[in-house]
Order: sequence, then structure tokens, then C-alpha cells
Amino acid sequence: MPNPAANHTKTGLIYFNTDPSVIRVIRGSCFTASPKSVIFTLAYIIKVIVERRLTAEVVRRRRAEKRVRELHHELLRSQENERHRIALDLHDSVIQELSAVPLEYEALFGYDKRMSHRAVAKSEELNDILRNLVRSLRSLVYGLRPLPWISSVWSLR
Repeated sequence: MPNPAANHTKTGLIYFNTDPSVIRVIRGSCFTASPKSVIFTLAYIIKVIVERRLTAEVVRRRRAEKRVRELHHELLRSQENERHRIALDLHDSVIQELSAVPLEYEALFGYDKRMSHRAVAKSEELNDILRNLVRSLRSLVYGLRPLPWISSVWSLR
């Protein structure tokens, strides 16, 4: 029995015989085909290969886009965590200490009758500056609280 692949050239998925009308597809059988049907068969095989590559590219891009979204959400979460940490640090240290200064200042100079009107006015001005500073810091800390919309973004993960 003659070996059907003896005078064939292997190129990828298809064996081509020296006679162009005979091809053998791997795991298939030898068949006789017209050049037109060979071209259509090759065109179909190329179409399948291109479709698979395009599908693989689409899958790769979707995975990359998903990873970019995940990294973006992670960045937002990190920023919000840092904002929360800074707000707590400011509230627990700087604001608490600054809040005590106007009270101590009033205790020191508030009831001293020997002070001149100019000194009293200046001490009240400094006291107002300190109160405004504390108010501004509290407002800043309030602004550092996590944004209300961030929980909806985090839930997208």
C-alpha cells in the first residue's frame, strides 16, 4: 500500500501533494478537489485563524481595560485612606492643641483690669485669629473626609 504522504509537502495544517488537486488535511482524509475549492478551503482556514486571533486580541484588551479600572479604583481607595488618615491626625493633634490656646489666652488676659484698651483690643484680635484658625482647620479636616460617592465606586469592584 503506497504511503499517501510520501510525495506531500507539510505546511502547517495541510499537506500539499505535487498534484495541486489533491490535499490532505491533518486528521482528515485525502480527497480530490478543484483548484477553486482548494482556494475556498484555504480562505476559510485563514478566516478562522484571523477570527481566532481577533477574538484573542479582544479578550486581551478587555482584560487590560479591566486591570486599568481595578488600578484606578485601588488608587482612589488609597487616596481616600490617606485623606482619612491625615484628617484624623489633624483632628487628634493640631486642632485639639490649637483649640486650647484661645481658652488659655482668655484665662491669662481676659480679666486683667490693668491692661490698656489697646492691649485688650490686640488680645481680642489675636484671640479671634486663633479661633478662625481652628475653624479653618476643622473645615479642612471636614473636607478631607471620604467623599460620599466613593462608596459607590468601591462597590463596582
